[in-house]
Formats: sequence, structure tokens, C-alpha cells
Amino acid sequence: MTSENPWYCQVDTNSITSALDQTDRTLNTEELREFIAQNMRVSSLGSHPARMSCTTLSTTHSNLERKTDTLSHLRQQGYRFANLNPLYPKDLRADDINLKEFLDLPEAKLYLETCSLQAETLPEAVQDWCYQTYENIRKNALSEEEKESILKILCASEALELDLSARYPGAKRFSLSGLDSFLVILQVLFKDGHCQNGIAEYVLGLAHRGRLNVLMTLLGKSPKELFGCFEGIALEPEISGDVKYHRGYSSDLFMTEDSKIHAYVEYNPSHLEAVGPVATGHVRAQIDAGKCSKSSICGIIVHGDSAISGQGVVMETMNMSQTRGYGVGGTIHIILNNQVGFTTSDEQDTRSTPLCSDIAKMFDIPVVHVNADDPKACTDAARFALAWREKFQKDCIIHLIGYRKYGHNESDEPAATQPEMYQHVRAHPGILKKWIENSGLETQAAESLKKAYREKLQQNESIGFFKSEPIEKWYNIPKKSIYPLCQEQSVSKVLEAIEHNVQSLELHPRVSKIYSDRISMLSGQIPLDWGCAELLAFGSIAQEGVPIRLSGQDSRRGTFFQRHIAAVDQRTNESKIIIEQLGEIKVINSLLSEMAVLGFEYGYSKARPAGLTLWEAQFGDFANGAQVIIDQFISAGEQKWGHFSGITMLLPHGYEGEGPEHSSDELSAIYNLPRKITFKFATPQHLYNISSYYDDRRTKQLNAL
Repeated sequence: MTSENPWYCQVDTNSITSALDQTDRTLNTEELREFIAQNMRVSSLGSHPARMSCTTLSTTHSNLERKTDTLSHLRQQGYRFANLNPLYPKDLRADDINLKEFLDLPEAKLYLETCSLQAETLPEAVQDWCYQTYENIRKNALSEEEKESILKILCASEALELDLSARYPGAKRFSLSGLDSFLVILQVLFKDGHCQNGIAEYVLGLAHRGRLNVLMTLLGKSPKELFGCFEGIALEPEISGDVKYHRGYSSDLFMTEDSKIHAYVEYNPSHLEAVGPVATGHVRAQIDAGKCSKSSICGIIVHGDSAISGQGVVMETMNMSQTRGYGVGGTIHIILNNQVGFTTSDEQDTRSTPLCSDIAKMFDIPVVHVNADDPKACTDAARFALAWREKFQKDCIIHLIGYRKYGHNESDEPAATQPEMYQHVRAHPGILKKWIENSGLETQAAESLKKAYREKLQQNESIGFFKSEPIEKWYNIPKKSIYPLCQEQSVSKVLEAIEHNVQSLELHPRVSKIYSDRISMLSGQIPLDWGCAELLAFGSIAQEGVPIRLSGQDSRRGTFFQRHIAAVDQRTNESKIIIEQLGEIKVINSLLSEMAVLGFEYGYSKARPAGLTLWEAQFGDFANGAQVIIDQFISAGEQKWGHFSGITMLLPHGYEGEGPEHSSDELSAIYNLPRKITFKFATPQHLYNISSYYDDRRTKQLNAL
């Protein structure tokens, strides 16, 4: 294995020259770039330098001598050659054929050292903004106060690692060591995001890696509470609980003496990336409830390098970002790239793209690649992400490249499967030590800080960087929550809304007939059908002041042409919810996804418990496309975490001879889940036997809203 840079490219010029001499055709710049993209394999781990293979070409030798815009080339391709891998550092050599044209530029260090920007697939005007903003941020030096802040957070993290290792040797904690600069990124996102961008609330979706560090060093979680988790002490005997690295937390963090943010870390299962849409749904609920604007609340989703490439729910969630029903004004994604997924480290096994961040190309969003050994570069990456989000209200990716000091967990032996990598890991001095050397700070100051933090841990005092106030208020759901029967006045208002809106639209003849019949039904002239009864239910509930949100594939019309809660004007193509004036009613045609959409609605329902949140499977049989959300969150979330969700799943089905995919919603699979705690079933045969929406029990939920 070589010690080359992660995106170092070695070009076989002899083969190219030989091929070029055999033809007289000249490739233009775009054709040449296309050839490079098709023939160059770029290694993301630095283990095998890529070679450009020359197949059948028709071009001339003069292409090698063409005039190019060198600065533009640096900006667009610099990330491929930058010094981004802390395990395999690279010197910028003037004799390197790939770097030769760049090194004389004053901007070379901005793109070729420990941080680089990838934005070459964005529209040209957006690229220009990205490059100018990025370069301006990178040119700014850190103040002494900022250097000391970085030192404090790194010392707190290392002190926590040392204390837990000594106190609970061999216990799983999923250490952050090797990616400690992640805390620097979060620190900047919190402080700068609030003080300069006006963000007042953050919702974080984290996996297990580094979770304890975040809760302790940034959110100010009590050491006593964390140690209790290690020792198996039940802090909340009413629930079964979960492992310590699945638990969430919520606190208010003071950015200044009189100004604070609210930070909420979602609870999550071991199923990687499943928490992403849940966190995003939480953000949207706060926006819809009027508690925040899109610019004042920010979602942060943290990924692993293997998980972001391997789990399809990531693409589903990112695909929601610019849609009307699911957009949240931009989510900041942070990839913690420790260069190994459990025991799998060869990119030829983990993905089919050069970089784990290449999903960004689907959505026209930038990626900031940053070496975890350089906290200053991490600070710059966070500031660029904030500037991008404020400007464009779109997602952004920070790709943090580090390493994993220990095994997948602390009882694992990584050298058994990655012997060469762990020779480099064990020889690495550590991020804190390198920061002290590079920033000119005193080693003694760091040792004193670590000692002080460890003493605080011994005394069960918080080591949080920010002054914090944990959220400990709880509210109780009443034992019985029964809405009154629909009153005649409510029916009249639904009828009035239908008559008013139908008259203002030119409807399709079939839809016009449906609403003509519904007017007759609500007037008592003919019996109700299912579609009209549902419309009446929505209308009467909305009049009670309950916000309604229904989403799913084709939900506005209804898969079976039965709903038509939104009617389309045949002249103007305008789509209008027929009873919209009765209250807050949102009916959304979702993207063609089950898992991410149901996860989103689950997160939404938790954050907005007073609302009626519904997800509809196109056919009930398709609900198992979201089985992880059903099993790990909806079914078990209350028992594991004390999290209550009132989400309603609509699973239309029937035995209609349409084959095994359209005949049953597989209720048996849901019946086998712990429904005693969570589920109430409403099927036609026992619809009227449901006495209450909620179980006859006392339910509690963390008031982190």
C-alpha cells in the first residue's frame, strides 16, 4: 500500500502520447474532460494511485499543449490532489505532473492543502459564488480566542476518552478519536450559526460514532447520567431503555450571556441512516407550527463514509430537500470518514463511485473536503456550509477525513483486518498534539486543561463547552383523549366549503360527478361513501383546531380515485384543497419512497403531538418498504425511549384478485409487534369498537419542542 494522497492521480503519459500520435483528430476541452471522467479511477483512500488507461482514441498530441484557464482548473479539480488524508500525507511537489500548473498560483494553498472545495458540477454562476466565498473564508486567520476555543474542545474530548477508558475498560463507547475535529465543526455551526446567521434551534441526527462526545462536550450532559448508562442504572424505570450510544438529549446552550440556542439530538436505533428523515421531519414540524422559520432552525445529519454510500434512505432523504412538502431550508450533512466500515476498507467493496460524497452530484450541492488533522480548516468548512445554506437554502456536505483509533468498538482488534492502516494509525500523534504544534499553543496549557476536565468528571461536573440548561420538563398525555362526535354545524361548514370551492373550479366531468354526489350525501339525500366520510372527518377535525398533515404517494387524488380532497382546475391546472378554509390541512403527494417518507412523518408527529399526522401507503402491501421505521421507531420508540408518536398509518388493501402484491397489507407482521404499548388498529370490521385513540395509560414525552 502506498502513502499517497487520497485523490492522487498518476497519469501514464507514454500511453497517451502513443495513442495521440496515431490520429489526427483534436478533442475539445469538454471531450477531453469526458474522456478523463470515463477512464480515470480515483482512489479515495490513498491505497492505490489511479492510472489513466488509454483505449481507442482519436485526438492529436497538440491536445497536451492546449491553453487552459489554470485557476479555473485548480478550483474545479484541486480536491482531487489535495492533502486530505491524515494517514497518508502528501507533499506538494513542483515536479508532480498533476500539480505543476497549479503551484505558482496564489490560490494553490487554498485548494491543495488540508481543505478543498468540490463544486464543479454546479451552475457556473453558483460556482463563482462558491469559489469566491470559500477563498475569502480560507484566507481569514483564526484569532487567539478561536485557537483557545479549539484547544478547549479537543482537550475536553480527549479527557473524556481517557476517563471512560480508565473507568470502564473494554466497554463499548464508539470513540471519536481520530475524528475529534468533528466537535470543532459543531462548535462553529452552533456559535457562528446563531451569532451571524440567526439560527436558534438545531436538530441533530447522529449515529453511534462520537455520540457520547457530542452529548458531553457540547450539550453538557451530566457525567452522572452517562456513568449510570455504563453501569446499567435505570434512570427512567417506566421504560425499558436503550444502549447509551442510541440515546438522545436536549438542552439550551448559551452562546452569550443573554442569548441561547436549543439543541436536540434525536434518539436512534442501530440501523444506520434511518434517523436522517426523522430529524428532518422534526425540523419541518417546527417550521409548520410557526415556532421557527426555515432560516432559524437547522438540521444536521451525520453520516459514516460506508453508510452514506450503502444506505438508500440517504438518497431518499436528500431528494426531499427541495420538494414543497418536505423542504426545510437546507440540511448540513457531515460525513465522518474514518476510512473503514467495521472491517471493510477497500473502496472497491464499499461503493461504485470514487468518493463517498459523490451523492452530492445528484442534487447540485457543494462538498467541502477537509483533513481532520487541521481544526482551522474544519472551522472554515463549517463557515462555508453556513454561508451556503443562508444564501441558497439547500443542503451542503462537509466531508471530514480522519481515522478510527480503535476498532469498530473498543473491544475489537482492527489490525487483524487492516494491518497496514493501523501501523499508520498507531504512529499518528493525535489531532490535539498536532494542533498544539501547528497553532503555537503551549503543551502545558493543554495538559492543564485535560487535568481540569478529568477532575470535573470525577466530581460529576459538566465538561460542556457551552453553559447549558438541560430540558427536564415533561408533559402527560391524558388517560383518555376522545374528540366529541361530529356536530351538525361542522357538517354544514364542510358542505359550504365544498359548494364554494367547486363553483370556482372547472372540474373534470368525473370529479364534478363525485362532488355533486358528495353535496347530496352531506345534505342527507343519499348514503355516505368512504371518500365523503373521510372528507367530513378531516373537515370536522380541522374545525377543532387540529392541524392535519396527510402524505403519501398520490394522496391528493387517492390511489383508487376515491379521495379528491384536492381538485384540479382543467383550465388553469391549479390544484386546490376543497376544504382548505376550515383549518390547517396539508395533503402532500410524496416522492416515490416509503422508508424516508414514513421516517419524516414519524419525526414530524413527535415534534407536533397536537396534530393529526397521517402517512398513506399507496397499497398497504408496500408498507414493508418502511419496515425499519415501523419496527424500530413507531413500534418500539415509546418503550425504548419514552417517545410518544400519534402517527396514523393508512394501509389500503383488499382481496381483489390482483396478486400477492395488492391483496393484503401484511397486518400479521404488525400484529406481532408490541402493539399493547403502541398500536390501535382501525379496520372496517371493528372500526366502531375503538373507544379511544390512546391506550388507557399514562404516557410521557420529553418536552424538547
